[in-house]
Amino acid sequence: MSGHSKWATTKHQKAAKDAKRSKAFAKLIKNIEVAARMGGGDPDGNPTLFDAIQKAKKTSVPIDNINRAVKRGSGAEAGGAVYLSTTYEGYGPSGVAMMIECLTDNKNRAASEVRVAVTRNGGNMADPGSVAYLFSRKGLVVVPKTGDLSEDDLLLACWTPARKRSPTPATSSRSSPRLRTWSPSGRPCRTPASSTTPPIRPSCPR
Repeated sequence: MSGHSKWATTKHQKAAKDAKRSKAFAKLIKNIEVAARMGGGDPDGNPTLFDAIQKAKKTSVPIDNINRAVKRGSGAEAGGAVYLSTTYEGYGPSGVAMMIECLTDNKNRAASEVRVAVTRNGGNMADPGSVAYLFSRKGLVVVPKTGDLSEDDLLLACWTPARKRSPTPATSSRSSPRLRTWSPSGRPCRTPASSTTPPIRPSCPR
Protein backbone atom coordinates (compact mmCIF):
# COMPACT_ATOMS: atom_id res chain seq x y z
CA MET A 1 0.00 0.00 0.00
CA SER A 2 1.37 3.40 -0.97
CA GLY A 3 -0.57 5.43 1.60
CA HIS A 4 -1.73 9.01 1.28
CA SER A 5 1.21 10.58 -0.57
CA LYS A 6 1.71 7.65 -2.99
CA TRP A 7 5.44 8.09 -2.40
CA ALA A 8 6.07 4.34 -2.24
CA THR A 9 4.66 3.83 -5.75
CA THR A 10 6.59 6.78 -7.14
CA LYS A 11 9.79 5.59 -5.42
CA HIS A 12 9.60 2.10 -6.95
CA GLN A 13 8.78 3.41 -10.42
CA LYS A 14 11.62 5.93 -10.28
CA ALA A 15 14.09 3.30 -9.06
CA ALA A 16 13.19 0.96 -11.93
CA LYS A 17 13.51 3.74 -14.52
CA ASP A 18 16.83 4.93 -13.09
CA ALA A 19 18.27 1.40 -13.11
CA LYS A 20 17.24 0.87 -16.73
CA ARG A 21 18.66 4.24 -17.81
CA SER A 22 21.92 3.63 -15.93
CA LYS A 23 22.38 0.29 -17.69
CA ALA A 24 21.78 1.89 -21.09
CA PHE A 25 24.21 4.73 -20.29
CA ALA A 26 26.94 2.29 -19.22
CA LYS A 27 26.58 0.33 -22.46
CA LEU A 28 26.77 3.46 -24.63
CA ILE A 29 29.78 4.79 -22.71
CA LYS A 30 31.55 1.46 -23.14
CA ASN A 31 30.94 1.56 -26.90
CA ILE A 32 32.41 5.07 -27.06
CA GLU A 33 35.54 4.01 -25.18
CA VAL A 34 36.10 1.01 -27.42
CA ALA A 35 35.55 3.03 -30.61
CA ALA A 36 38.01 5.71 -29.42
CA ARG A 37 40.60 3.08 -28.51
CA MET A 38 40.30 1.33 -31.87
CA GLY A 39 40.25 4.31 -34.23
CA GLY A 40 41.36 7.39 -32.27
CA GLY A 41 39.54 10.13 -30.42
CA ASP A 42 38.60 12.28 -33.44
CA PRO A 43 34.97 11.64 -34.48
CA ASP A 44 35.59 13.21 -37.91
CA GLY A 45 38.18 10.56 -38.74
CA ASN A 46 36.53 7.71 -36.86
CA PRO A 47 33.05 6.85 -38.19
CA THR A 48 32.49 4.22 -35.50
CA LEU A 49 33.16 6.76 -32.75
CA PHE A 50 30.93 9.32 -34.47
CA ASP A 51 28.07 6.84 -34.64
CA ALA A 52 28.53 5.84 -30.98
CA ILE A 53 28.47 9.49 -29.88
CA GLN A 54 25.30 10.17 -31.87
CA LYS A 55 23.56 7.18 -30.29
CA ALA A 56 24.61 8.39 -26.83
CA LYS A 57 23.27 11.87 -27.50
CA LYS A 58 19.93 10.47 -28.68
CA THR A 59 19.65 8.59 -25.38
CA SER A 60 20.35 11.84 -23.45
CA VAL A 61 23.77 10.84 -22.12
CA PRO A 62 25.41 13.95 -20.58
CA ILE A 63 28.00 15.54 -22.84
CA ASP A 64 30.55 15.54 -20.00
CA ASN A 65 30.28 11.76 -19.71
CA ILE A 66 30.74 11.42 -23.47
CA ASN A 67 33.84 13.61 -23.49
CA ARG A 68 35.38 11.72 -20.57
CA ALA A 69 34.71 8.41 -22.30
CA VAL A 70 36.42 9.64 -25.48
CA LYS A 71 39.45 10.81 -23.49
CA ARG A 72 39.71 7.53 -21.59
CA GLY A 73 39.44 5.51 -24.77
CA SER A 74 41.98 7.56 -26.71
CA GLY A 75 44.46 7.60 -23.82
CA ALA A 76 44.25 11.32 -23.13
CA GLU A 77 42.90 10.59 -19.65
CA ALA A 78 43.83 7.77 -17.32
CA GLY A 79 41.29 5.40 -15.88
CA GLY A 80 38.54 3.25 -17.29
CA ALA A 81 38.40 -0.44 -18.00
CA VAL A 82 40.12 -2.00 -21.00
CA TYR A 83 37.44 -3.68 -23.07
CA LEU A 84 38.45 -6.47 -25.42
CA SER A 85 36.56 -8.18 -28.22
CA THR A 86 36.50 -11.96 -28.06
CA THR A 87 34.71 -14.71 -29.99
CA TYR A 88 33.43 -18.07 -28.79
CA GLU A 89 32.26 -21.04 -30.83
CA GLY A 90 29.66 -23.62 -29.97
CA TYR A 91 26.68 -25.69 -30.97
CA GLY A 92 23.08 -24.92 -30.16
CA PRO A 93 20.11 -27.27 -29.95
CA SER A 94 20.02 -29.89 -32.74
CA GLY A 95 23.71 -29.22 -33.49
CA VAL A 96 23.27 -25.70 -34.92
CA ALA A 97 26.67 -23.98 -35.27
CA MET A 98 27.06 -20.67 -33.44
CA MET A 99 29.62 -17.85 -33.35
CA ILE A 100 29.29 -15.66 -30.25
CA GLU A 101 30.99 -12.24 -30.22
CA CYS A 102 31.51 -10.54 -26.85
CA LEU A 103 32.89 -7.24 -25.64
CA THR A 104 34.24 -7.58 -22.11
CA ASP A 105 36.83 -6.31 -19.67
CA ASN A 106 37.33 -9.78 -18.17
CA LYS A 107 37.67 -12.73 -20.56
CA ASN A 108 37.48 -15.32 -17.79
CA ARG A 109 34.17 -13.99 -16.52
CA ALA A 110 32.79 -13.68 -20.06
CA ALA A 111 33.77 -17.26 -20.92
CA SER A 112 32.04 -18.56 -17.80
CA GLU A 113 28.85 -16.58 -18.45
CA VAL A 114 28.70 -17.63 -22.10
CA ARG A 115 29.25 -21.28 -21.20
CA VAL A 116 26.46 -21.20 -18.62
CA ALA A 117 24.05 -19.50 -21.04
CA VAL A 118 24.77 -22.00 -23.82
CA THR A 119 24.63 -25.17 -21.72
CA ARG A 120 21.43 -24.15 -19.92
CA ASN A 121 19.67 -23.75 -23.27
CA GLY A 122 20.57 -27.15 -24.71
CA GLY A 123 23.91 -26.35 -26.39
CA ASN A 124 27.58 -26.92 -25.75
CA MET A 125 30.81 -25.02 -26.31
CA ALA A 126 33.29 -26.02 -29.02
CA ASP A 127 37.03 -25.67 -29.50
CA PRO A 128 38.39 -22.69 -31.48
CA GLY A 129 38.14 -23.37 -35.20
CA SER A 130 35.39 -25.96 -34.90
CA VAL A 131 32.69 -23.88 -36.65
CA ALA A 132 34.55 -20.72 -37.71
CA TYR A 133 35.05 -22.07 -41.24
CA LEU A 134 31.26 -22.15 -41.70
CA PHE A 135 30.89 -18.37 -41.24
CA SER A 136 31.96 -15.32 -43.23
CA ARG A 137 31.15 -11.72 -42.36
CA LYS A 138 28.90 -10.18 -45.01
CA GLY A 139 27.64 -7.02 -43.38
CA LEU A 140 25.46 -5.55 -40.65
CA VAL A 141 21.67 -5.82 -40.60
CA VAL A 142 19.95 -3.00 -38.66
CA VAL A 143 16.28 -3.50 -37.80
CA PRO A 144 14.32 -0.63 -36.21
CA LYS A 145 12.91 -1.45 -32.80
CA THR A 146 9.12 -1.37 -32.96
CA GLY A 147 6.44 -2.86 -30.78
CA ASP A 148 4.79 -5.02 -33.45
CA LEU A 149 7.99 -6.63 -34.82
CA SER A 150 7.70 -10.41 -35.02
CA GLU A 151 10.31 -13.15 -35.36
CA ASP A 152 9.35 -13.66 -39.02
CA ASP A 153 10.10 -9.99 -39.73
CA LEU A 154 13.59 -10.37 -38.24
CA LEU A 155 14.30 -13.50 -40.28
CA LEU A 156 13.06 -11.80 -43.45
CA ALA A 157 15.28 -8.77 -42.83
CA CYS A 158 18.32 -11.05 -42.41
CA TRP A 159 17.59 -13.37 -45.34
CA THR A 160 16.63 -10.77 -47.97
CA PRO A 161 20.16 -9.25 -48.41
CA ALA A 162 21.75 -12.71 -48.46
CA ARG A 163 19.32 -13.92 -51.11
CA LYS A 164 20.01 -10.87 -53.30
CA ARG A 165 23.78 -11.38 -53.08
CA SER A 166 23.79 -15.10 -53.81
CA PRO A 167 25.01 -15.66 -57.40
CA THR A 168 23.05 -17.78 -59.85
CA PRO A 169 24.97 -20.97 -60.64
CA ALA A 170 26.22 -21.08 -64.20
CA THR A 171 25.07 -23.96 -66.35
CA SER A 172 27.03 -25.44 -69.21
CA SER A 173 26.98 -28.56 -71.29
CA ARG A 174 30.22 -29.72 -69.70
CA SER A 175 28.61 -29.92 -66.31
CA SER A 176 26.06 -32.45 -67.57
CA PRO A 177 26.96 -35.99 -66.57
CA ARG A 178 27.82 -38.44 -69.30
CA LEU A 179 25.64 -41.49 -68.89
CA ARG A 180 26.92 -44.89 -69.91
CA THR A 181 24.99 -48.11 -70.23
CA TRP A 182 26.66 -51.49 -70.18
CA SER A 183 25.73 -54.41 -72.39
CA PRO A 184 25.52 -58.03 -71.19
CA SER A 185 28.88 -58.71 -72.80
CA GLY A 186 30.58 -56.08 -70.63
CA ARG A 187 31.08 -53.48 -73.38
CA PRO A 188 29.85 -49.91 -72.89
CA CYS A 189 26.96 -48.70 -75.02
CA ARG A 190 27.24 -45.56 -77.13
CA THR A 191 25.34 -42.67 -75.53
CA PRO A 192 25.68 -38.97 -76.47
CA ALA A 193 27.67 -36.80 -74.06
CA SER A 194 24.96 -34.14 -73.88
CA SER A 195 22.27 -36.57 -72.89
CA THR A 196 20.88 -36.03 -69.41
CA THR A 197 18.48 -38.98 -69.36
CA PRO A 198 19.28 -42.60 -70.22
CA PRO A 199 18.00 -43.66 -73.64
CA ILE A 200 15.12 -46.07 -73.89
CA ARG A 201 17.03 -48.37 -76.26
CA PRO A 202 20.77 -47.83 -76.23
CA SER A 203 22.74 -49.22 -79.16
CA CYS A 204 24.69 -51.93 -77.40
CA PRO A 205 27.02 -54.32 -79.23
CA ARG A 206 26.08 -57.96 -79.11
